[in-house]
Amino acid sequence: MEMLPRYRLSVGQELTYETISEFKGQYKGEPDGMSEGSTAVFDVVAGDPPSGWRIVGRSKSWLVRDGNRRDRDWELVAFDLKPDGAATMSRGVGWWEGVPEVFPALPADEAQIKGQWQRELPLEARIVYAPATDASGSFAFTGDVIDPLDRIHLHKRQLEFQFDPARGLLQSYTSKESRDWGFVGQGTGRAILKDLQVRPPQWMAQFSRECDAYLDAVLRNQEARRAASDDPAKQETLLKEQRRDFVYLSVAARREARSATTTPGAARIRRNRRSKSTCRRGRRKCASSNSHLRRELYREPA
Repeated sequence: MEMLPRYRLSVGQELTYETISEFKGQYKGEPDGMSEGSTAVFDVVAGDPPSGWRIVGRSKSWLVRDGNRRDRDWELVAFDLKPDGAATMSRGVGWWEGVPEVFPALPADEAQIKGQWQRELPLEARIVYAPATDASGSFAFTGDVIDPLDRIHLHKRQLEFQFDPARGLLQSYTSKESRDWGFVGQGTGRAILKDLQVRPPQWMAQFSRECDAYLDAVLRNQEARRAASDDPAKQETLLKEQRRDFVYLSVAARREARSATTTPGAARIRRNRRSKSTCRRGRRKCASSNSHLRRELYREPA
C-alpha cells in the first residue's frame, strides 16, 4: 500500500513563499512583455492534524510592464485546510478569492494517486492534478488550470508541484503558460518556500483575534451593502453602523498592539527608569489618550 502524501502543519508555523513570473510576446503586432511577483506569508493560527488547520495569509505583489513598476496593497486571505488539501474559504473573504496555489489539493486515496484528482476554483474554473515522475524523493504532480474564460484568449496554463512528504508541505512549483489571442506569447513562473519559522503563542493568538475581527467586519459590510441595494432608504443608517464597526476595530487593534509590546520584563525596566514625577505625568497623558480613544470609539459619524 502506497503512503499518501499529507500536510503536516503545526500551530504557530509561519511559511513564506516567494513567487515570480515572466511573460513575453506581442500585443497588436508590437513586442511586449511583463513580469510580476509576490511575497506571501501564511500563519497556522489554529487546528490539529486529524481535523486540519486554520491558515491566515498576507500577500503583497508587484507588476512591471513598459518599464513601470506598480506595487499592490497587502491582501488578506483565510481558509481551513485538511491534511489531504481539501479547503474551505473563511467567511468574509472575497468570493473571487481561491485557495492559494502553494496549498494544492492532494490525492484522497490510492485510486487518485494513480490517476487524477481536482479542486474547484471560483467562476466555475478548476485545476486537474495528475502524478508526475520525479527522482528527488518528493511527491511530484502536475496541475492543469481549466477556466472557461481562458477559451476567449486561447490561454493555457500548467503547473508542476514538488511536495515534501516528510515535512508535509509544498517545497516549490513551476508554471508554464501560453496565449494565442490578444496579448500573444508564452510565460514561465516559479514559487518557492523561502522561510519557515515558528511564532510565539502570544503573537499568534493576537494575530488570529485581529484577523477574525477584521473578517467579521468585512462580512458585516458585505451584508450591509446587499441590504442597502435592496432598500436604499437604509443606506445612511447602514453607513453609520459600518463606520462604527471599523472605528472599533481600529481602536481595538491599537490597544492589542500596545499590550503585546508590554511584557512584564519590559514594564519593570521602564518603571525603574522613571522618577515618580515622570510616572505621574505619564499616567495623566495615558488617561488623556484613553479618553480620546473612548470618544473616537463612541462618536457618532457626522
